Amino acid sequence: MIILIPFLLLSAVFSRTSILNVYLPETPSGEQKQEKAIHSPGPLLMVSILKDGFVINDGKKVLAALPTVRGQHDFEKLSSMLLKVKERVPQQEEIIILSEPEIRYETIIHTMDASRETSIERDGKKETVSLFPDVSIGEVGEITFREVLQKQ
Repeated sequence: MIILIPFLLLSAVFSRTSILNVYLPETPSGEQKQEKAIHSPGPLLMVSILKDGFVINDGKKVLAALPTVRGQHDFEKLSSMLLKVKERVPQQEEIIILSEPEIRYETIIHTMDASRETSIERDGKKETVSLFPDVSIGEVGEITFREVLQKQ
């Protein structure tokens, strides 16, 4: 019993918990919907994670389709595309990330990280730039990457 207590205390020191704030999309009622439309800073930005790549759209049209590179999702390219979008709508803070059910959890987390901030080089120094810190997640509907490319 005496040995067990110090062991528990030592193991508690090494455990660490990380928290990532994620927001679920709301379904606003009539008044809230009108108020949100008036105060909405920009388009509804969405990133869909498909097994063949990423699709970035604004709710009305596809902004970019990024295929996988050697079977891996290209998070750097995603960040650079989102940086271009951020330059067009700098006040936009929200993004919705949609994924297919078979997408690995690790891929979703890396996509969230790539959507929240990126590093750029200015005057020879690396600088972290905030992109879309308010992340909501959901499941993508039935769509394939080929269908997206055919529509463009």
